[in-house]
Amino acid sequence: REAWLGSHLGVLNETIRTLPADAAPGAVRKAAVAAARLNALAGRWQDSRDLAEKALSYDPDDETALIARSRANTGLSDFARAYADADRAAELAPDSASAYTARASAAYGLRHYLEAVEDARRALALDPNDRVAFQLMKLSEGRTSPRQEFEKDEPRIAGAVEREYHGMVQQLDQAEERRLTPSAEPGSASVSRLVADAGAKLSVKDYWGAVQAADKALA
Repeated sequence: REAWLGSHLGVLNETIRTLPADAAPGAVRKAAVAAARLNALAGRWQDSRDLAEKALSYDPDDETALIARSRANTGLSDFARAYADADRAAELAPDSASAYTARASAAYGLRHYLEAVEDARRALALDPNDRVAFQLMKLSEGRTSPRQEFEKDEPRIAGAVEREYHGMVQQLDQAEERRLTPSAEPGSASVSRLVADAGAKLSVKDYWGAVQAADKALA
């Protein structure tokens, strides 16, 4: 399904961008928001931001479009604008876990780790199943970096932080999927021990240890 969506997103994007001027504004806004979210899932951050901005041109206070643009800006390492959008969305929809997760992600990119922890906890209080908020909270805990350290090398550091965050989430998702999916064929005893070790480490939230054990099993 992801491959199908990826191959057809260009057509969808162009269709929404070229809708006639007399198209129903509400329908255009909803379509643009939906397309922005799909493009974000495909990692097409620029398209996602453009479509979110199209939706916001109809309603600047559309919190769903603000969250979509915030996520796109985070993907583009434009963390300051991402934070501003998520902050506005949180004001408009204080019961939205997605708004706090988006703000936590932007704060993490800005190296405002204490704020990232606080927002991630707010998101989890509203949605305990928000995996991204949980990973952001864990990544941010224990890190302390005052805002004054946001210096001229910010683009390079922020980009590295963003890659670290997305890489961690991807590895955790893959490890968790392997743990929950039964193996089609029984492996050797050593492989089974490594898989069991990875599962045990996941249960105690030793994520890096779980990834290392899973890597050994794959090798």
